[in-house]
Amino acid sequence: MLFGQLSIDNWLTIIAMAGTALLVTGGWIWWLSATYMQIKGIRKDFAEFASASTHDRSRLWDRSDKHSEKLQNHEVRIVKVEGRLGVSE
Repeated sequence: MLFGQLSIDNWLTIIAMAGTALLVTGGWIWWLSATYMQIKGIRKDFAEFASASTHDRSRLWDRSDKHSEKLQNHEVRIVKVEGRLGVSE
């Protein structure tokens, strides 16, 4: 009985409200998917950066270790040369 007594204007209002609700829901879903894709892209970029950064840091540590080793070898050579020359502290 309730819907039987509605006028055309009331029916149009209900249909417009339902359509608006569907459009808002569709827009919300579209916005969420776009946001998800942006976050996914940011995660991918960050993972690539972190991987490259880790590789660069490991390469720097290797260089530092080689440099330290060369310095230690240099100190050993200096001691040997000083010993041969008879130089003491």
